[in-house]
Amino acid sequence: MNSGKIFLTAQWRDLVMLNYEVDPALLQRFVPAGTELDLWKGQAFVSLVGFRFLNTKVLGISFPFHRNFEEVNLRLYVQRRDKLVLKRGVVFHSRDSSPVGNRHRGPDPL
Repeated sequence: MNSGKIFLTAQWRDLVMLNYEVDPALLQRFVPAGTELDLWKGQAFVSLVGFRFLNTKVLGISFPFHRNFEEVNLRLYVQRRDKLVLKRGVVFHSRDSSPVGNRHRGPDPL
């Protein structure tokens, strides 16, 4: 149910996205159950993405040390069939450099 509230607002600045072809066998262990790699012309890709989050707010609230920060994540692309509909998604592996400390987040569900 959509409550009408916006969960996250932020500006993305200084974005860089580097895409690399990777052997699909190397990525299989990172593919969540129920999904498969989303290949382009038979090739698997990952993207290294870096950017700055600015003026970040969660539910309209700014949190100290989490308003402006750098983000770097590695993404791979997956898909799954839901009945007859093909759904595409992204699996994130993230490392941020916020003053509070680094974190690692494994695969996110679709």
